[in-house]
Amino acid sequence: MRIRHVQSEDDLRQAADLVAQAFASPNEPYGCLYEHVLKAVPHDPTYRPENVRLVEVDGEVVSHVMVVDRIVRVGGATLRMGGISGVTTRSAHRRRGYMRALMEDCLAYMERQGYDISLLDGIPDFYHRFGYVPVMPKYTLRIPAAEAEKLAQPLRVRRFRKSDLPALMALYRADNGQRTGTVVRTEAYWRWRPKRLRHCWVAVDGQVVRGYVWLAEPPGFRVIEAAGDGPGVVESLLRFLARRAKAAYAAEIPLGLPPDHPFARRALALCGGEATVRVSRSGGWMGRFIGLRGSFERLAGELGERLRRSAFKDWRGTLRLATDLGTVELHVAEPGEIAVREGSGGRAVVCELPQTALIQLLFGYRDAAEVAADPDVAIPEEALPLLRALFPPGHPFIAEPDYF
Repeated sequence: MRIRHVQSEDDLRQAADLVAQAFASPNEPYGCLYEHVLKAVPHDPTYRPENVRLVEVDGEVVSHVMVVDRIVRVGGATLRMGGISGVTTRSAHRRRGYMRALMEDCLAYMERQGYDISLLDGIPDFYHRFGYVPVMPKYTLRIPAAEAEKLAQPLRVRRFRKSDLPALMALYRADNGQRTGTVVRTEAYWRWRPKRLRHCWVAVDGQVVRGYVWLAEPPGFRVIEAAGDGPGVVESLLRFLARRAKAAYAAEIPLGLPPDHPFARRALALCGGEATVRVSRSGGWMGRFIGLRGSFERLAGELGERLRRSAFKDWRGTLRLATDLGTVELHVAEPGEIAVREGSGGRAVVCELPQTALIQLLFGYRDAAEVAADPDVAIPEEALPLLRALFPPGHPFIAEPDYF
């Protein structure tokens, strides 16, 4: 067994075949997936051959994992995230420890490359052995098509045009600029897979794009992203979607949005509906820390802002977070000004918890009191209000077009 990265066109072809065989489906047949890995993935603006990790046995590529390089938000802060994608081993070579070795290689590689955290959308009961835990639910909003059909449509809805891209970028930032889990999209990233935007429709007021809905690839009917909540925007887009639902013989309009998203709130207020939050015990969107101190150095400004907006705006002291990946101290000498340092051993509010619990707190996936009840956690009761101020529960979210 030899672990290495993609080094040639033949390596990439073997990787494409391996991934396509593993993940082909009626909606994404073998040929489409093969072409995606072979031709689209290398044009990702953050692609590096070193990020495609392989196990080779007797000259054959038998296992594959790709580290997808993204920047994700935690509130107003950003972290460098390594996404684990395309995890597969050829069926004839399974149960020989190749994937365990490759995942451990990926974790070491991400640490060497300076990633802060890692995320993946995983199968149940596998990735926990590598330190991953659930950090984000999956959301579905279901709007009755019959109610949406009654709405007025003050704005015109048309297909996306290339000239609309700056408006879409601004609308996405406006709705997601402070939402934990969302991907920071550069213009190069938006332009990376232009064919996907052919399923995007925009609401226009004169010549100005005010909102958009992005539909899943046919044949299914599902909204994978939406943005905009100004006057008449959501009404116009829902009325348009009601007609699409009718053509698809669908009684509901399914949208992949969390219930507190601006578009979702307006849609529910207009039409009613159902918001579903699907939580996995050991699967779905999972995460872990890679670089603990580096993460908190990048989070310091956001955490300081959270203190300033809370009852702890005048608090001074040191919060020590002792984990299995090391210890970091958040030192507050001036109100709302956080300095990150390694454990000093001095006077501090001490919280002992595994990195798995800490990243769930960071993403707002679990409340501090819930985490404190875990058997491997030691958090003094008086520290709970401070932890809630720093790590408030929320609706962390990654939009479906950013799935990897």
